[in-house]
Amino acid sequence: MLDFLACFSPEKLAIDAEAISMAQRLLEGMKVHTETLATGLFEGIFFKGEFLKQKATRQLFAKEQYLPTSIIDRGSIRGWQEEGGLDTFSRAKARVQKLLQDYQPPEIAPEKSAELDRMVKRLAHAAGLMTLPGIA
Repeated sequence: MLDFLACFSPEKLAIDAEAISMAQRLLEGMKVHTETLATGLFEGIFFKGEFLKQKATRQLFAKEQYLPTSIIDRGSIRGWQEEGGLDTFSRAKARVQKLLQDYQPPEIAPEKSAELDRMVKRLAHAAGLMTLPGIA
């Protein structure tokens, strides 16, 4: 347990975020997006299984489904193999690299940034850390 708590992996954090998002969506339960439960959708299709062709389905689909990032592969085995057969950790690693590459730090007033640095250093020193990576 101590080893687990003392370790950090950006890839595991990204995978955990996916699991948390899926669990949060599950806990939300079924949502009612229309007053009629989209019963009008059934008119004229005679249960031929043509729901995906319906405009209402396209409009409601993204609201009802949790659409994961590329970390979660919901494709076929053939598609997975054609895309290089990457495992979840490898896809998470690529996602982390992309997130870091695209990250734009928020605009923070210099005095607030300096105060945050002082606060972190003070707390680190109180915990016995005399130096921190990335903080002079």
